[in-house]
Amino acid sequence: MVQRFGGYPPTRNDELRIALAGPATNIVFAVVFLPLSLLLPGPFSYYAGLIYAINAWLGFFNLLPLALPGIVLDGFRVFRGDVRVWALMFIISIALLIPSLIPSILP
Repeated sequence: MVQRFGGYPPTRNDELRIALAGPATNIVFAVVFLPLSLLLPGPFSYYAGLIYAINAWLGFFNLLPLALPGIVLDGFRVFRGDVRVWALMFIISIALLIPSLIPSILP
């Protein structure tokens, strides 16, 4: 159930934007911290890589189109709102996961 704002029910577009906010934030953090993890020296590189990997995995997990009783992930809401937007975001999240799966890339 989506919270009502200002006494009016949210439109389908409102629900789509609300559901995209979390995964999009994770993807932006992953995009920012991946190059930082490759450029920063020493322990800063390790922590930037950790922040990148955590956000890449969270973005991927949040975009899974799962709806269980009482639990509806953002990916299901995005999928229900616009399949094309979901597919684009899901492909981006998978592309961001690839460097986290190759141990020689990240320190």
